[in-house]
Amino acid sequence: MILWKRSNIALDIGRARVRACQFTWRGGKLTGACEVFADAPQTDESGPTDQSAADRAGRLLQQAEFHSRRAVVGANVPPLAFQALTVPDAMFAAPETEWDTMLRFEGARLLKLQPDEIEVAAWPLPRRGAGRANLAICALSQAEIARDQQLCAALGVELYRVDAAPLALIRAGWAAGPPGEPENPERALWAVLDIGATRSTLAIAIGPICIYVRSLPHGGDALTAAIADTLGLENAMAERVKLELSGEWDEEGGSDAELDGGGRRTQLVHADAIRSGLITRLRSLTAEVRRALTYTLETTGET
Repeated sequence: MILWKRSNIALDIGRARVRACQFTWRGGKLTGACEVFADAPQTDESGPTDQSAADRAGRLLQQAEFHSRRAVVGANVPPLAFQALTVPDAMFAAPETEWDTMLRFEGARLLKLQPDEIEVAAWPLPRRGAGRANLAICALSQAEIARDQQLCAALGVELYRVDAAPLALIRAGWAAGPPGEPENPERALWAVLDIGATRSTLAIAIGPICIYVRSLPHGGDALTAAIADTLGLENAMAERVKLELSGEWDEEGGSDAELDGGGRRTQLVHADAIRSGLITRLRSLTAEVRRALTYTLETTGET
């Protein structure tokens, strides 16, 4: 018997970059994911050029040559809104219409929109005692969903769903295996940090359940600026240095990157030359992450 098999393209469309990969499902289970493709920021002599998301995503899909034409688009914070709530236990047994009204009211309050202008999802949180948050919701405006529909139509792909990126990252991390191999993985507290161009998203989970999401005002652009300041480079070249060195750090002090420099003489850059600058820029981000984890530990009692 051949089980039904289908693939989806996952699209992460940020301000500075577009990322895409293709997931394959068989019999309702994830069987594999292809290589992740990311577009290089388009630049000219004055720096990054202003290109539409459709142009950037279209170029990336053409490069990747995906065979699927169904897309899942990730929504991040913001414009996605997340909130943990404390609701009466009786609400969990309330009629569906009453439940939907409550969720839409809370989601509309978060987004400062009308209840009929949003879509909202909710899930119960692990029980942690009376008075503690027992429900989490995420909400997204219908205008954002319409924008994704228009984008997919321009790309010639079908929008299969809009997914909350922090929740997708938690699911992917959990599917890869319980972090740290704890004795009780279902109660383990762990986190995923998604660093974007100008902002980063921190998602904290207990076991497979996301309990906290926060947008942090720090991103990869700050690292690019640190490299530019340290080496006296223009931002476009500093971005190339960052990408060249990405993932190449080691305990012995990093690695080298040999860059063309856009027609100028070749430069040999050692990772040690920019390590201190990057550490300085990362301190504020790590401090924010530490505060969020400390708060979560204090309010959940998890370890």
